[in-house]
Amino acid sequence: MRDTIKRLAKEIRAAHPKWRVEVDQGTCNTDRQPRGCRYITHVGKGRKASRIKVYDAKGVLLLSHNNAETYRRVSEVREWMDENRGRK
Repeated sequence: MRDTIKRLAKEIRAAHPKWRVEVDQGTCNTDRQPRGCRYITHVGKGRKASRIKVYDAKGVLLLSHNNAETYRRVSEVREWMDENRGRK
């Protein structure tokens, strides 16, 4: 099965029941500015995708991942999960 933000959120909740995991819609601005000009911008339509935030039991933000941002991948969340597997 392919990893998705919602599926990874369920895995994090199961592994760390005291942590708070939030999944909502993230957005990203795709406006760009032409070279050599400071004021005129080319307006883009933007991007929407899932965003995940993970907080520990004390409310400290551990992970914030917005999939709408350019070049962001769900595999980055999986890598973070592997690095923090034993963390409490």
